[in-house]
Amino acid sequence: GGPGGGAWRYQDAAREAVDVPVALSAVSLLPLVSRTLAPGMRVEHHIFGEGDIVSMEGTGQQLKAVVHFDEVGPKKLMVRLARLRRIG
Repeated sequence: GGPGGGAWRYQDAAREAVDVPVALSAVSLLPLVSRTLAPGMRVEHHIFGEGDIVSMEGTGQQLKAVVHFDEVGPKKLMVRLARLRRIG
C-alpha cells in the first residue's frame, strides 16, 4: 500500500508486455483499435512475429489481447502498448 503503489503496478504490467515507448496519441486510437482487433484475426508483433488473436479482455486502456504467436506461443498483451498490426 501507500503512495506510489499504483505506479508500481503500471510499471510491472508494462514490463510484462514489452518495453515499448508509448506516445500519448496512442490513447486517441483506442476506440479504433478495439473495433479493428477481434478473436480470430491474424496479427503481427514487432518482436514476437505473427500470430492469431485467441481472446480479448478488458476495456479502454486496460484492453488486453491473448495472441498465440507461431514462434513463441501464447502471450497476453496490453493492446495500447503492443502495437499489433492486422495482417492477412
